[in-house]
Amino acid sequence: MTRTKIPLAILHTYTCFRQGLYIAIMGPTLPDFRLRLEATTDQISLAAGCRDAGAIIGCIIGGMLADRFRNHVDLDLGISLFVSGLFAALKPWMPGVAGLACMSLLEGIGYGASDAGK
Repeated sequence: MTRTKIPLAILHTYTCFRQGLYIAIMGPTLPDFRLRLEATTDQISLAAGCRDAGAIIGCIIGGMLADRFRNHVDLDLGISLFVSGLFAALKPWMPGVAGLACMSLLEGIGYGASDAGK
């Protein structure tokens, strides 16, 4: 076993684990976002839908990057994990629904890119 196979196996295992957490965390946080932002359920649902739209965009981008840079798929995966984690961490500090929707879209792009790049 080469020296790079163990870290790559850990990265890929972490990615699968994180994808499950990513999918599960949005539902329980929606009521808190609605109360904190004093928004309607429709507005919060739109922000949640932006995450899925971003995932579609990210899958397209991630697939194109994975095809173009076949030898650097792990780098693409690491960058997309960082991007989705960064914007997921910034979401609670958004002052309005528009900011939440924007962060959700960017988070979804990172998620989709990491999902397509595996």
